[in-house]
Amino acid sequence: MLKLTLSGLLNNLKRNNMTAVEWLIFHWMELDYQYYSGEIGRIDYRNKRDSIQVEAKEMEKKQIIDAIDVAQRTDFYVKYESSEHYYNETFKKK
Repeated sequence: MLKLTLSGLLNNLKRNNMTAVEWLIFHWMELDYQYYSGEIGRIDYRNKRDSIQVEAKEMEKKQIIDAIDVAQRTDFYVKYESSEHYYNETFKKK
């Protein structure tokens, strides 16, 4: 069974580059701690949680676009108009 702790996650992230999902989990756990320990109130908690989610989505978009850029340079079969176009066609809600 996987035991997820804030210190364990932080140590793992220090050793590796963070994915957007890892970054999101880390910051949400940190925020939960601040809320449940009484460091921040409910309104601040909600606002910060929303802000963290928006930032994680932007990080994920950048990671996907960067991966497509690398794929287009190294794989003859991967051809898109642009990595931004690929992202919008694949992940944007219509």
